[in-house]
Amino acid sequence: MKKFIFTLLIICFSAPAYADLFVWKDAETGISASFPDTWEMNNNQQPDTVLTIIGPDPTAMPICRLRVRHDGRFKQYPVTFESDIQKVAYDRQYWNDYLLAEYKEVEMTNQFDQSGLGRSFASHAVFNFEGDPTESHAFRQGVGFVSHYYDKVYIAECTANHAQYPEWVPHFLNFFKSVDFKKVYNEYVPGHYRDFLNKDASEE
Repeated sequence: MKKFIFTLLIICFSAPAYADLFVWKDAETGISASFPDTWEMNNNQQPDTVLTIIGPDPTAMPICRLRVRHDGRFKQYPVTFESDIQKVAYDRQYWNDYLLAEYKEVEMTNQFDQSGLGRSFASHAVFNFEGDPTESHAFRQGVGFVSHYYDKVYIAECTANHAQYPEWVPHFLNFFKSVDFKKVYNEYVPGHYRDFLNKDASEE
């Protein structure tokens, strides 16, 4: 009986097995992300796409991708303005234009400001569309985030076939949370130099 109880305790309190995480980073743009090693990296379909991954489910066909675009309009502004930049330049109208250019029969069902992606403020959108031949022509759902940081725009999207989409949302959110950018702004006004704004050299 004692042996049975001991075996039962081992079964109950053993940690579940998880897939190992693969950490990926783009050498040119500095964007990075992590995802389970059961996902496969695929060929990028657009010049600004730096990562495309496909989840291990041939029925749902979950696909995530990262895109990086240049936008130097706001790099003269301090980081404290990033929230305002998001609301003005990467709002609902941005998502309308972006989704219409990327997908067939697309419909945006929700859009939200003041989300987050990587090191900056983001907006995110939830949408439906008709998949292309590589996505089995199925009716699909997706969620995407767009974030502006210094002189770049970072776009992260994940989609899956409609019926299985709810099952994959937690995996998509884990992917979005893992996204990071190369640090540009310093949290201190003078950076790591002597605080010449508030102190003179005689005080140090």
